[in-house]
Amino acid sequence: ALAVTLAAIGLYAMIAYAASSRAREFAIRRALGSDRWRIVRLIYGRGLALCGVGIVGGIVAVLFATWWLGDWTSGLRPDVSTCAIVSLFFLFLTAVACAGPARRASCPLVKCAASARPRSAHLLMCLCP
Repeated sequence: ALAVTLAAIGLYAMIAYAASSRAREFAIRRALGSDRWRIVRLIYGRGLALCGVGIVGGIVAVLFATWWLGDWTSGLRPDVSTCAIVSLFFLFLTAVACAGPARRASCPLVKCAASARPRSAHLLMCLCP
């Protein structure tokens, strides 16, 4: 459970950093008329591509480990259902990890212009249509 939690935190951090480093590009895309869903698709596409590479690498590692350890243990075979469940779980974690950075990257940052609000309320807010 600890390894999965650390993997989820690392995945979120990597996707959030990649999205924040491309913030200027996303702003230019929005200024040139791109809709917010295209930016969301860019972030989800990058995140799911990284997850796909990890899943393929994990399956290759499982197959190699069972082949290599097959001489020492009798009857050790890769469990297809476990690999499928873990792969789907990590796809779900990737989708959840992409949600926050995709929302932040696709929303314009607008200052609150209401003068009736106190000074502390003039923070940057994300207003999504």
